[in-house]
Amino acid sequence: CEDHRGRPPMSLIVTFVTVHQALKCESALGADGMSVRVMPVPRRLSSSCGLCAEVTDVEGARLCGLLGEHGIEYEAVYSMKAGCAPELVAAAPNDESRG
Repeated sequence: CEDHRGRPPMSLIVTFVTVHQALKCESALGADGMSVRVMPVPRRLSSSCGLCAEVTDVEGARLCGLLGEHGIEYEAVYSMKAGCAPELVAAAPNDESRG
C-alpha cells in the first residue's frame, strides 16, 4: 500500500462481541491517557451494526497486551491506513475455543 502523505496516520481498530466491552475499552484505555474513540464498525470490516474502538499511536502487540491487562474481551484488532485495505493484526486469544 502506498504512503498517502497528508492523510491520517495508521490506526488500530478493535472489534468486540458486545457493546459493553467496547465501552469498557474506551474507559480503560482513555484513563491510561491513550487516544481511543468508539465508533461504528467500518463497512470494509463487517456489515454488522456493532461498535469498535479506534486507537492511535500504539503498536498492535502493545494494544493487545493492554486489552488483556484490563480484562477487555475483543474479537480482533485490525490495522487501518488511509486508502489501504484493513489488515488483521490479532484475533482474540480464545478464538480457538469458540464453536
